[in-house]
Amino acid sequence: MSTEMGTAIVLALAIGIGFYFSSIWVGILAYFVIFAASSLAGRLIQRK
Repeated sequence: MSTEMGTAIVLALAIGIGFYFSSIWVGILAYFVIFAASSLAGRLIQRK
């Protein structure tokens, strides 16, 4: 899985969550939460 594809999936998820709750702020918040979680997971995988 490439970084570009991962970013696109995260962005699509964030937009989808934002539309579901009809609030752009929820989408932005979801984007940062998912991005932080994915970068943290990436660091943990690299450490092993």
